[in-house]
Amino acid sequence: NPDKNYTFVRKCDNELILVIANFEDTDKSIGINLPQHLFEFYGLPEKKKIVATDLINGTKEQVAFNSAQRLMTHIPAHSGKLLKIKY
Repeated sequence: NPDKNYTFVRKCDNELILVIANFEDTDKSIGINLPQHLFEFYGLPEKKKIVATDLINGTKEQVAFNSAQRLMTHIPAHSGKLLKIKY
């Protein structure tokens, strides 16, 4: 839902932070399309899967990190994640 879910990225050196927010009243499994332009602009290698660390609670999850697949993650209601991806 583009009115209730929000995502953006920030990059520094060899780390990318994916900021994800869920403003809905219910938990959501969110699929994020990472555009080819993201990889080209930042010079990032595309990978089938990569380990991302949530900087809020320290949990790790394996996610798709390419433009061909959606990056899937679960976000509780009125919450968010800061996924750090090292490449």
